Amino acid sequence: LMIAVLNEQAKSISVEYQLSEGHLESHVSLIAGYAGNGQDTDMDAFLIQPHGKKANLIMWRHKGASWEPDTSVTVGNVPLAGDFSIEVNTGGCDVKIDGVTVLHDINLQPRQNADKLGIRAIASLVRPS
Repeated sequence: LMIAVLNEQAKSISVEYQLSEGHLESHVSLIAGYAGNGQDTDMDAFLIQPHGKKANLIMWRHKGASWEPDTSVTVGNVPLAGDFSIEVNTGGCDVKIDGVTVLHDINLQPRQNADKLGIRAIASLVRPS
């Protein structure tokens, strides 16, 4: 598991990613609203994970005790490699894959001191862009 959190109060983050096809745990997430104090907790994560020859994007929320998927926030047919970005604005969060907005104004969990963005990945190649 790799977690990298930006120190400054950024409003966007983007990465180039490549998932490991066939690796069950392979995924890359962009994190919004991080308040985990260095731990793998207290954040919203937009997670891309392989599903056959393509991938799915789903939002996961960690509310301090456990991870829970938000199945109302999903996108299918995502490439196994590409550009992945999020931008936080007053309406919520926008998510782009290869420059195309796939999710718009997604509400983030309200948290105190949760203004950090970051990257979370397992068994994937990730490079900030």
